[in-house]
Amino acid sequence: MLIQVASESLRGMPASHRTTSGLEWITDEPQAMGGDNTGPNPLEAVLGAWAGCLVIVTRMVAAENGWTVGTVTTDTRGEFDPRGFMGHPGVSPYFSEAAAVLSVQEPTDAQLVTLGQAVEARCPVSGLLKAAGIATRVTLQHG
Repeated sequence: MLIQVASESLRGMPASHRTTSGLEWITDEPQAMGGDNTGPNPLEAVLGAWAGCLVIVTRMVAAENGWTVGTVTTDTRGEFDPRGFMGHPGVSPYFSEAAAVLSVQEPTDAQLVTLGQAVEARCPVSGLLKAAGIATRVTLQHG
């Protein structure tokens, strides 16, 4: 399966992105980093993509097992040193670590453990973060 996004710089730092199915979004930087703050910065977009992926995998695994999970909420965070983005030698321009907490309504304790294991194993965005050498931590809890 090919996944493709076409992007275009509008002016300054903002960039417009469009999927092959026509969905669009903007990325930018906050004013303090030289942008116009018209959209999430790329690292915020990565955290949002990670949260979305975690929710999707949680719901897929629950559905595969016939479990009800109700509302799923996420809190994703990444530790980032902006000096890397600014070109400081020896400082990574991306997250050094990232954490996600998923609050899931309705599953039993045993189901929550199974969901946690499946989410870790099957979330493509988690896999990308790990492959980049980013220390990740995913916690599932009752919501």
